[in-house]
Amino acid sequence: KNHAILLYPSWVNASDYKDTPESFNTVPLHSQELDTAIENKCNTLLENMQTKIDQDLMREIRKDSAKKYKRRRRAEFKLTSDQKYLCETMGTKL
Repeated sequence: KNHAILLYPSWVNASDYKDTPESFNTVPLHSQELDTAIENKCNTLLENMQTKIDQDLMREIRKDSAKKYKRRRRAEFKLTSDQKYLCETMGTKL
């Protein structure tokens, strides 16, 4: 709420709108075929990334078998908060 403070009288103000039960949502504007293609591409990229991570780990283990290693890393995409929101909303598994 704006606490009855009107900073710019000529501007549209939040108090000009009535609260209603409707909500704002995000809807996909792409086809199911494109969604499937994106998901397949992402799965392929993640598999390739995981293979590289696993190969690097095995190389380190062979080089120094006495060394303690951290937990096995999992491949994942680095996403901005906006990208994460869109993926969660659209059901895209990244």
